[in-house]
This record gives sequence, C-alpha cells and structure tokens, in this order.
Amino acid sequence: MYTIDADCLYLPAGIIWLLWLIWKIFFSKKKKTAKRLILNTLAFAYIIMVFGVTIFPIQNHPLPFPMGHNFMPFNSIIEVATTMPTSIAIKQLAGNVIMFLPFGFLVSFYTKKYKFIKCMFYAILFSVLIEFLQFILGETFVGSQYRVVDIDDVILNLLGAIIGFGIFKITPHFIKDPFLPQTQRQRMQVYRPEIVSKKRP
Repeated sequence: MYTIDADCLYLPAGIIWLLWLIWKIFFSKKKKTAKRLILNTLAFAYIIMVFGVTIFPIQNHPLPFPMGHNFMPFNSIIEVATTMPTSIAIKQLAGNVIMFLPFGFLVSFYTKKYKFIKCMFYAILFSVLIEFLQFILGETFVGSQYRVVDIDDVILNLLGAIIGFGIFKITPHFIKDPFLPQTQRQRMQVYRPEIVSKKRP
C-alpha cells in the first residue's frame, strides 16, 4: 500500500509561484502593482490548498466503510443532518460551505461584467472539477473508491461562493479598489453614485 501526501503538490506549487513572481517583477513588460501581486498570490495559494485538502492524501486502499457516490441532490445533506450528531453534521456540512467562501470573494476581483453569474459559474466548474478528479483518481490510481463523489458537495460549495460574493459586495470600496485592475477600478468609480454626485456642480 502507498499514500501520496499533499506535500507532492505544495512543493512544486511553491516553486512555480516563486518563478512566476520573479518573472513578473524582473522580466514582464506588463508590470503589476504590489497589491495585485498579493491578490494573485492569495488566489493561487487558495486554489492549491483546496486541491490539497480535497484530493490528497491519495492512497491505494479504499475507504473502510464505502458510502457510495451520490448524484441525487440534497440526499446526503438530509442524511447527514438527520442521522449524525449535531456537532458532526454542522462540521461536515459547514466545512464545504466555508471552504468556498474565499472563492466567491477572490474570483469577484477578476470578473468585470455579470460578476454574480460568472462567480457562480466558476464556482460550479471548480467544484465539479474537484469531484471529477476524485472519481478519476479513485477509478485509475486507487482502483476503488477513496473519496465520496457527491453532488451535494457542489451545492454546498456553491452556497459558500454565494456568501463569499456577498462579502465582496459589502466590503468598503477603499479596501477592495486598490486590488482591482485599473480599468475596472475606473469603471466602478464612474458609475458609483456617491462619486457622480460629488462631481456635480
């Protein structure tokens, strides 16, 4: 039996990030502000950490008590909420929601028009990708189920992204504006009511 830990992901990811940072600072013609570099670093680190938590460890022995994959919406949510102790149910359900809170917040910095729709689309896409990788790795490298592929995880992840998007919307402009691209920041300032009203004679 063997187990592949998340270290095999974190170390190469750290090297890639370092090379990217050096290239951006010293060689890229399109310079980035320090705050934009920080935002990109946080987004990259978040994605890597999510993969580290959801995909690893990869082990070539199946779950001791396999539950089977679930493709029926809300089936496992109801089962967990009604059969497990309250503390465990809250931890298990809230974990998927909390994990995608940063996604809904961070991805909003990279979208221009139709922010909410794009945020939800990317959240679903990212969550489905995770479930797909779990299934493929289980069927190929492991040879049996090592993670439960669950449509309810996608639903809970989407809920977390929605909350994260809501946090982005209520975050004061003076905090988030410096992290936005210059063109997007200018567009927001033009259409911001309080800015327009101040410019009127």
